[in-house]
Amino acid sequence: GAGGVHAAGSGDRAVAAAVRRAKATAARNIPAFDDLPVPADTANLREGADLNNALLALLPLVGVWRGEGEGRGPDGDYRFGQQIVVSHDGGDYLNWESRSWRLTATGDYQEPGLREAGFWRFVADPYDPSESQAIELLLAHSAGYVELFY
Repeated sequence: GAGGVHAAGSGDRAVAAAVRRAKATAARNIPAFDDLPVPADTANLREGADLNNALLALLPLVGVWRGEGEGRGPDGDYRFGQQIVVSHDGGDYLNWESRSWRLTATGDYQEPGLREAGFWRFVADPYDPSESQAIELLLAHSAGYVELFY
């Protein structure tokens, strides 16, 4: 907003925070194998194939994201770390990979947690044919199940 003032609900604060985080994470990417005959996956919009124009609305998701959180399981509350990698190869979908791990009370690594892999893409809206597109997220979990979100 003007003079650094952000309108409530405009998303300006979130965009400004993302710009600040990007300065610290701009160099992060995923390893690339240079002997494949296809464009390499990239989680860094400054490298690799151009993002497919059909995915421009999802551009803010692309990157390597890390953080800590709290969860609740059968044994009670616990702390965890998580890394999410959202990458692309120029195709009309985004790749999603999430890896989590349990932390001790002091924040040290304790044991592996859940993992999931999947894809974000735009599809015909199955619930509202009058809408041209819906965002689809397909996830496969290491715990043995698959989820599909619209």
